[in-house]
Amino acid sequence: MPPSKKKKRNGKSTKVVTAKSLMKKGGWASLLASGCKHGCPDLPPRDHPVYTFLNLFEDEIKKSSIEESLSWKVPMFLMASFSSHSILWNNNESNEYMNMALAILRAVGTQLILRGYEAVEKNIAYGIMLLEKRIEQRVQWSIDGTQPSTGKQIEQAGHVVRKLVDGSSRDMLRFYSKRIPCSCLDEKYKEAKKSQNKVGVCHGCHKTVERESLRVCSRCKMCFFCSQFCFEEYWPMHKEACDSMYLKKKDGSW
Repeated sequence: MPPSKKKKRNGKSTKVVTAKSLMKKGGWASLLASGCKHGCPDLPPRDHPVYTFLNLFEDEIKKSSIEESLSWKVPMFLMASFSSHSILWNNNESNEYMNMALAILRAVGTQLILRGYEAVEKNIAYGIMLLEKRIEQRVQWSIDGTQPSTGKQIEQAGHVVRKLVDGSSRDMLRFYSKRIPCSCLDEKYKEAKKSQNKVGVCHGCHKTVERESLRVCSRCKMCFFCSQFCFEEYWPMHKEACDSMYLKKKDGSW
């Protein structure tokens, strides 16, 4: 896949740039070097746990952008990071490191949208959702002693990100505009609400349909289908991934 190409949208050419071509010129820091920081703090030192995590996360995004079929490796990396980066995910009751990583990811995703780059910010959104759910459940844990469920976090994050992956730019603009303190995306989001419907993609026939007509797989809770017919037709291909996600949640390995 070439570093960049032209893509037709509504009769106009839109630049599509992969994360590999974008981030090889300086990574996260290059995106936030000038202009509005969208609530992002100064980047931590290179030996800081948050910097280490984001650097490895960036590498995964680069890999996934080379070939579309590798995009599933981004959430897989994030799942593995619960243990490999435990100092980030479980550092203290104030969630200082996770909040720092969140602020940086939100700002980077916003900046990518403003520059017209596509796809990359969807993988970043998955990281944002998992961090948010982790903080939410850690707060609840401190209140009532309920142990955070990694599987539940992944499932909840997956529901939101599924809308972003299969939906229109309206969904992505809404996601980021709600999470930054500035108004940098307000105008774009306002325009998108007027011109775009809420849509999703069936994992069976791959048709884009009105989102309210989609139904989620009752077993894995991650994939959506437009009808029972599509679910049954697609089941042989969906079964392996569905079994894997279901069993991991059931035995607590997530």
